[in-house]
Amino acid sequence: MIGVSADQIETGQSSESFRVNSTVEVADTTDGNSELKPILASQGWKYDAFLCHAGEDKRKFVGPLNKEMRKKHQIVSFFDADSLSEGRMAQTDIAEAIIQSPLFVVILSHKFKGKRYPAAEVKAALEFNKNGPDSFEFKSRYKKVIPVFYKLTADECSGCDIEILNILAGITGIEKKQNEDVRSFVNYVAQKILKHVKAQKDKPEVETLPEMSPVHTRVKEIFDEFKKRT
Repeated sequence: MIGVSADQIETGQSSESFRVNSTVEVADTTDGNSELKPILASQGWKYDAFLCHAGEDKRKFVGPLNKEMRKKHQIVSFFDADSLSEGRMAQTDIAEAIIQSPLFVVILSHKFKGKRYPAAEVKAALEFNKNGPDSFEFKSRYKKVIPVFYKLTADECSGCDIEILNILAGITGIEKKQNEDVRSFVNYVAQKILKHVKAQKDKPEVETLPEMSPVHTRVKEIFDEFKKRT
């Protein structure tokens, strides 16, 4: 499936009118096995992980990472270049995928700064953790947020004036070594995510949510809030 990332909406189209354009070209990052079952499917999850990123990092890092996770470790992630449904609004698919993923992996680089829609995705994921795993409405959808410090270090995130990055800097994540090549880092990140996926297998099965649950409503509110920002 060929798709478009949410931050590409920032070209001037509103998310209400934005629909996936099947003619847009992106890097071939799929492995040809779109029917692979998520490792955590038996617990009620549609995806094992959600990959949040700036569009500029898709071709060189996030695409290869998604392919490595899927082909080598059988991890099914939501990656917008092959997960968005043709004819559906990108925002709708992305919001649903955040809700349906136990792991939220955010790839951080200088390109991520100032991106409204990836920031909205992070805000939505953090909402599940705001009141802890015992929060009544969100308890079965509690998320493990995993920052990947790709081209932005934790120190750089903590020292900037962007609130979301400051929060992510305080979460234990995966950081690229200064001279580490991208291919090695892709392999390392995929292995670390696999460990996190396996750790989730001991968690209880998640409850099925109706289409317009309080969880869906809150995620939509967050997306609408960021959409209004200039």
